[in-house]
Amino acid sequence: MTQTVTVREAGRAATRLALFQFQWDTPPIERLMDRLGVPATVGYYSVRVAPLGDVPPMVAQALMPFFPVPLVAKMVTKAREASSAAETREIVREELDRSADEVFGGQDGLEELVDLAEAAASEIDICGRPLTTAWASYEWETTGGRLFGAATVLREHRGEGHWFAVRQAGLTGDEVHMLSRFASGRDRSGIGHGYRPKDLDRVIPSLERKGLLVDDRPTDRGVVLLDEIEKGTDVFDRDPWSALDAGQMARFVELAGAIDLKRD
Repeated sequence: MTQTVTVREAGRAATRLALFQFQWDTPPIERLMDRLGVPATVGYYSVRVAPLGDVPPMVAQALMPFFPVPLVAKMVTKAREASSAAETREIVREELDRSADEVFGGQDGLEELVDLAEAAASEIDICGRPLTTAWASYEWETTGGRLFGAATVLREHRGEGHWFAVRQAGLTGDEVHMLSRFASGRDRSGIGHGYRPKDLDRVIPSLERKGLLVDDRPTDRGVVLLDEIEKGTDVFDRDPWSALDAGQMARFVELAGAIDLKRD
């Protein structure tokens, strides 16, 4: 009998494949950052928006709502002092294509996994999804690059759907990020994403006024709202997975989970 997997499981399997680009301690990603001429703490932001080309930093910050707004523009501006937007776009494509083939190439079931990922990605409605569309505009030369490209399109699609669900729930990116971190047991020092004490002093009172947080812990209402946001994210992420039947979705999750992301 075919194992049933959910849209959430499939989306998270795709996200796992896409996130190899942010494993800073691996030689392929160190090589990418060396070519960009920036440390990973800066390069993350320019890599995310690289396929968009020469967009203003203000536009870049609008597309990454789960980070402090001024931080994104600052980092993108700093990265462009080292490499122009056009140079960054091509360096990112070349290095991730090469690196993905080094990481994914030759692993069991790769061709089948690529076919499934590309089939899902081909069903995405790009309207209103700028980062999804931008990553879909890249053409990849290697088999591993094709897998990474499709997985990244699926990852950005789910991420933008998550943003839709967050706004539908009446929260900001700052609020949902912090609420989620507190729900996972983090304290104020573990909020991450570049948030500073002044950001916490601004956002935490807002969560408290909304009845979602007390003493840095989510209320019952906060927990329910986070669950509703995840369910909403699944709804907004359904389209790509409609291209696969239940057996294909289960196979995608199985194959994606078996991929080693840190091969030498």
